[in-house]
Amino acid sequence: MFHHGVFDFIIDDPINDVEILNSCGGLILYHFIDKYIACNLTTKQFTTLPSRVIMTTSLDMSLAYDHPISLNYKGINVGLLHIYSSQTNSRRKNRARSPKSYQTLRTSVFFNGAIFWTLEWENRFCYFAIDSEILHSHPMTKMDVEYYYRCIREHLYLVGGSSVSESSLQLDIFQLGDDCSAWSLEDRIEINRVPCV
Repeated sequence: MFHHGVFDFIIDDPINDVEILNSCGGLILYHFIDKYIACNLTTKQFTTLPSRVIMTTSLDMSLAYDHPISLNYKGINVGLLHIYSSQTNSRRKNRARSPKSYQTLRTSVFFNGAIFWTLEWENRFCYFAIDSEILHSHPMTKMDVEYYYRCIREHLYLVGGSSVSESSLQLDIFQLGDDCSAWSLEDRIEINRVPCV
């Protein structure tokens, strides 16, 4: 949560906190009270997404913005597959059906024209291709601890880990394959835990 300061040019009630949900290509998507706002902190331009865009109180919104290709962006409610377009300033429901288990997601990333996310409890990863509007789902390796995505040099990496023993943790670094159907293990690091004194 961020308190006022950075967003003072938008927010006139500094008592409430702001929760950043997603960032993509220099844009930030954040949640403030009952609003979802896409914001460019450099230009101080922002757009409040129409209230009908969000059909639930879930915070599983993601941005899809590829500024070298288009100045327009999309806001995707990953769980419900509702799509907001900055070009039309409207939203619509996607024709793909999103299973109920997808409807409580919080971590996603836009990469290579698609929104990617992981379903930890099902050991699966999914991606929603923005242009074709097709939802894909594939199995993946089980990870016991926190994970995160990183885009580095036009590749998508998933970093996560699992407990090896009470005294050590195994950190795995996976790279997404070119066909987007599987992750390959790039590196494995064993970390010894520091005992509490």
